[in-house]
Amino acid sequence: MVGVAGDKRTFIEAWLERFQDSSDAHGEEALIIPDPDLKDMSYTPSPNKRTRLASGVVDLEATPRRAVAGPSGASTSDVASGSNSRTTSSSPKKREIALRLATDFPVRREHISSMQEPTLLMQDLARLQTASVIPASMKDLVTKDSKWTNPPSDSWFYDTPALEDNEHSDKYIYQRLKVIQRKTIQCMRRFEHEAGWNDSVHSSLLELALDDERYPGVSYRNVTKCRTYPELRGPDPFLVDARADYAMILEPPENSKLAMSLFRYRQLNLNCHLVAHIQLSDEASTPVAIGIETKSSTSHSIMGSAQLATWLRAQFRHLESLPNHESQGLPIIPVILVQGATWRVDFAQRTENRTFIWEGFNIGSSDEIHGCYRIYAGLLRLARWCREEFWPWWEQALAVPQSQLPPT
Repeated sequence: MVGVAGDKRTFIEAWLERFQDSSDAHGEEALIIPDPDLKDMSYTPSPNKRTRLASGVVDLEATPRRAVAGPSGASTSDVASGSNSRTTSSSPKKREIALRLATDFPVRREHISSMQEPTLLMQDLARLQTASVIPASMKDLVTKDSKWTNPPSDSWFYDTPALEDNEHSDKYIYQRLKVIQRKTIQCMRRFEHEAGWNDSVHSSLLELALDDERYPGVSYRNVTKCRTYPELRGPDPFLVDARADYAMILEPPENSKLAMSLFRYRQLNLNCHLVAHIQLSDEASTPVAIGIETKSSTSHSIMGSAQLATWLRAQFRHLESLPNHESQGLPIIPVILVQGATWRVDFAQRTENRTFIWEGFNIGSSDEIHGCYRIYAGLLRLARWCREEFWPWWEQALAVPQSQLPPT
């Protein structure tokens, strides 16, 4: 569980207290102006770089150098305005503050231990911290492959029926998780970028868990390029859009009740009746269930948390647009933040005037085999929530009165 015993602050509040923000007298971020003595320092760019500088084109691939006064006489305000025109990204602190001060459903973060009525999913993920997650048939292999500094505990293993098919499946999963563990350690040693982590580690874990036949119709997609629909974004300039890396989605079979309900709902208004709050490449009728944001091990986790909170506010706006959502209220939605090797599950809840983010559980770390199994088990439990709770919620939310259906 995230947090230190006896400390009720969320990890973001603790981070903000330590944040040193450069500011001028008006509270704006200070522009760091180079030491004027540096103007006498000689600087001779290479011929290629000199050509680029003379043409006024910024060399984005060049190695960063300390700024020096140039012959053009451009003011620092010109440089600052040019920088602002190239990017609209905001600092993690600004986005987090904008979330807390938003005019509609501002974000409030609470430690999950403060939750008075935890859901069954929350309780199951809490028990996962000490649960047995590895089949007993794999105990000899795990013991053989473990380092002497981290020998396996008997509490890691649970008894399984002695069936040949089970052992074959168990061994396949173990071998896949061993590869994921090895690639995790490789990413850590290389200080790998986020894309490298996604390609080598995170997508493999998602594929292994969500290709399981136990929960058909629950899958995942890479949604890195999928923007939030404009009408579902917040008005604040710092909160206009946020993307996640992956999403767990519902893929109902063509003849299922949910698939037919989605088809009828879209036929009512093809332009306005959205099935997801993000712009999927094929605009498929696959409701988005759980957002997953990943960050490299060297990134600040507050960045991912603020992105997910912005994503969730758009998701709630979408869900409350469904015709019959009031019959059961908006669901409490899990969301996943991956920081390097560590996977954490938080929960989002919309009340009458706020968006609560319940900061939850570290379900595992993929740099050791026990952690890989815990993540695998946690993803399976989340897939079960998608199939057994979120799927029926959508069916009920799409219950359109007969009078609103188009003529056949």
